[in-house]
Amino acid sequence: MAKHSLIEPEAIRLDYEENWKQKRVLFRDQVRCIANLYIFLLGRFPTENSKKILINCMESPEDEVTTTTDGFTEVSVQLDIDSYFSLSNLEKKRLILEIINEGIVKVANEYSWEQVEFNRITAEIKERNYVNEYVWAQKSSPDRKYKAEVFCTHDIDCFTATLNIRDKRSGGFVKSKKVLQERPHELVFTQYLGSLKWVFDRTVVITYRCRTTQWLVEKI
Repeated sequence: MAKHSLIEPEAIRLDYEENWKQKRVLFRDQVRCIANLYIFLLGRFPTENSKKILINCMESPEDEVTTTTDGFTEVSVQLDIDSYFSLSNLEKKRLILEIINEGIVKVANEYSWEQVEFNRITAEIKERNYVNEYVWAQKSSPDRKYKAEVFCTHDIDCFTATLNIRDKRSGGFVKSKKVLQERPHELVFTQYLGSLKWVFDRTVVITYRCRTTQWLVEKI
């Protein structure tokens, strides 16, 4: 406040812009690879208490678990953000899973939820070596000889989509092309996952959901 002759709200905003905003955005993006995988493996978890859990990472977390009238449950866990950014990508994934588990356990204890399903998901993510990969869409060619698939890799640093064309009989690759590399947050990359279709026996296209631009990959 003294350095820039600012009142307190202005100084807080300046401190956030200069020292925290970039870290916050980067951390928010990086946690999504494991959080997304956790949500996928969990599927529907019926509960009357909460429809969404928000885990806040703080230097000095509170023990309280709060749920709004809209069903959003907030819980906080401890995190040293500078220590986090000093880790390798695999170590970051391990820590992210630990953070999710800690938050989930706090909420589960608060509402007396069975924790068997959460333990199963944790074990499966570890068995996958913290890798979040999946086929987003598949389509067979009109002559039924080839299959096109959009193979997605959701990692710490980026989300990548590759368009693969396979021979349906042998399953072997005929052609493969990376068609997307974006920030690893669903709000960023899902807008590009539009429609996959064959327009001829040997031509397949992906159309952006929010744009008219097309990626076109020909078999030959």
